[in-house]
Amino acid sequence: MLKSLVALRKAKGLTQSELGQKVGVSQRAIAAYEAGERRPSVKVMNRLIKELDMSVSQAWEIMNESEEVS
Repeated sequence: MLKSLVALRKAKGLTQSELGQKVGVSQRAIAAYEAGERRPSVKVMNRLIKELDMSVSQAWEIMNESEEVS
């Protein structure tokens, strides 16, 4: 599980569905990213960075976590 992605989403007070709507993907896609089952595309990752106000180090951590799970 990508705990940092879950924590960032919850810190913004967003549900998976709400975040999905904001970045243009389904709730299932957000759940899959959080579970480490899928990696977001570069386009979606850029939207996640903006919506969740991620720092570069946070984005890097999330991408590295998802590689470790894959």
